Parts: sequence; structure tokens; C-alpha cells
Amino acid sequence: KNHFEHRRKALRKDIAVLKFLPPSISRDLNEELYVPIVKHCPFFFHYGMLNYHGICAVCDSCMSEATLTLNERLFHPGATAENMYFVTLGRMHYDHKDPRLSTDVERGEWIAEPVLWMKWYYCGTLEADTSCQVAVLNSKKFRSVVSEQPRARNFVRNYNALLRGWMLQCDANDANTWKTDVWLQVAQLKALALEALPDPEPDEISLDSRSGSWFRSGSLTSEARRCT
Repeated sequence: KNHFEHRRKALRKDIAVLKFLPPSISRDLNEELYVPIVKHCPFFFHYGMLNYHGICAVCDSCMSEATLTLNERLFHPGATAENMYFVTLGRMHYDHKDPRLSTDVERGEWIAEPVLWMKWYYCGTLEADTSCQVAVLNSKKFRSVVSEQPRARNFVRNYNALLRGWMLQCDANDANTWKTDVWLQVAQLKALALEALPDPEPDEISLDSRSGSWFRSGSLTSEARRCT
């Protein structure tokens, strides 16, 4: 359980030749790199099912990578939140003043989803429990990209409202338990995302009705494009 436990992977920014790729190839690379990461989050899974081009735009324009060494801090309480994070390698520890809300965040999990939907201040401290790598989703860029995507716009609006309502309900049931950056109740988040799905409209048809297997199985770019 130390920084030698997880071997570091090369980051895109560290590979000089990638900076000279044509934009179309760079977009494809970002798609292959980030879609398998973000789709673990129920919102992004269903957003991708409704609007695959939209999630590719998010991955191309809003995502980056970061590496942390043992005990390195990613954020602290009270700081203005700008990013949502996905752990892609290693393990991080989230420390909260309420011990019930302290927890580990591991590969395949995410933290600070509320920053996408509202003005947010980090509620706890997140630091590396081993050497770690994270995918970073910038909330300001995310909102800008999503606002330019008419397809799945109703889904985004519905999910935003439902998530806020659920957070308020958590506060009513147990005061202050909503003041956390860790929202990993996957079953509940899946239920919210399903409830947010709009009635099918001509410009908002689920790719699942035509194929959908590409996103569930993590198939590659070409299969996804055949569905669109």
C-alpha cells in the first residue's frame, strides 16, 4: 500500500508526437481514451446512448489527465470546485469532517459530480493513497459543450433537476449528509438517469434502438459510427 503499488502509465501530454496529430485523429484518440472511463458514471452512460457525438465532443474538449504521487492532495475543503475526477489508476482517500462520509475512491469510480450541475465548493480533502492517475473533466467546458448539443438536451435538463431534488431529499432525511463530494450510490444514480430519459422525439432517439451494443460493450469507434 505505497506508491510502488501501481505502475504509472504514460499520459497523452507526455508523448510529444501526439501534439502534432491532425485534429480528426486527435478526436478519435480522445474518444478511445476517455469514453471507456466516463461511461461508468450512469449519467454519461445514458448520455452516450442518446447522443454519442455529444459524449465524444465532451471527451475531446473537456477532458485531461493528471498524475499524483503518494499523499499528494487534489483538493481541500472550501475550495471552489472546477473539476469532476475519474480515478483511472491507483486509490485515493476522501477525508471528511463527518467520519461517515470519509471513504476510499478507487479505479473506475468518480468524485465531485455535483460540480457539473451547480456552483460547488469541495466539502472534504482528496489525496492519493497510492500513486494515482485521474481523468479530469472541466465543468465550465462541459457546460459549454453540452449547451451546444441539441440532441439529448431534455435528458440533461431532466437529470440536473432530478439530481438536485435527490440531494435535497438526502439533506431532509439526514441533515448535512449531502455536503459530500462522493456520490457513488450507483443504483440510485442509474434510477435517476433512467427517469430522466425523455419520451422519444425525432431529434432525440436512443442509439440503443438501432444498436447500442457499442456503448455497453466498449466497442471501438467504427462500430459506433455505423450506428449514427
